Amino acid sequence: MKIVILAKSNKRRNNGNYGKCVAGLNADGDWIRLVSNESGDSLADKDCRHFECLDVIDVDATEAPLEYQPENMILEHLNRKIGQLPIERIIEKFGTSDDKYCFINSNHLLSEREMKRTDNSLKLFDVKNLHIYKNDNNSYKADFEYKGIHYNNFSMTAPCHFKEYTYDNAYIVVSIPPRDGGYSGYYKFVAAIYPI
Repeated sequence: MKIVILAKSNKRRNNGNYGKCVAGLNADGDWIRLVSNESGDSLADKDCRHFECLDVIDVDATEAPLEYQPENMILEHLNRKIGQLPIERIIEKFGTSDDKYCFINSNHLLSEREMKRTDNSLKLFDVKNLHIYKNDNNSYKADFEYKGIHYNNFSMTAPCHFKEYTYDNAYIVVSIPPRDGGYSGYYKFVAAIYPI
């Protein structure tokens, strides 16, 4: 199966170490999240060190959907890296989300009830006035505008953009991970940024 990688972001693994949440689009434009096991654990760094965002790769993978992450597939084998696609070509071929909201509402998280209304946990959005900053806890956050609505306090997991900056226009991948047991909702993460 061929996949163009659109996100390779930091994610804590079940063993406590950090790995990578890797996601992209297949040839039909369907989202695929590559995971290491049936529980949806992220990939170890060693399993994804041979490819980066915008690379087109050929992999063997098996379906492993979770209730709110139907796009999950277990990476069995990386066959080869085929090449790269510029983000402009990807947008031209697959487009971006045309949803009214960035996942159901204008908040930075979803309730259980709202999460039940989602059809997947990954989307690509065309946004304006993307502002990346550090909050009082020294964590990177993102504010942006989508379809005239302002969004605030989105957590950042895109390591290439861990710096305070403002982009007039950008494409962003937003991902919703499984809910952490200590929180009451499902947080929306900015997993990748492509300045325009």
